Amino acid sequence: AVNSRIAVWTRPDTSSTTWSYSAQFGTDGSGDSNFSNPQGVVVSADARTAWVADSGNNRIAIWTQS
Repeated sequence: AVNSRIAVWTRPDTSSTTWSYSAQFGTDGSGDSNFSNPQGVVVSADARTAWVADSGNNRIAIWTQS
């Protein structure tokens, strides 16, 4: 599948309307670092953990920044 990844965009503060590309993670596939048709993302309040609904692989993938 095309674009089976999570792209991270940031802005300098909450009032800014300018977003900048920051990073991406994941690639197409079924392994630990892969997605197949990711459908939704939830990020923790401290922005260190992301839960990704990976519908093509029938799982919730959890990514944590150390």
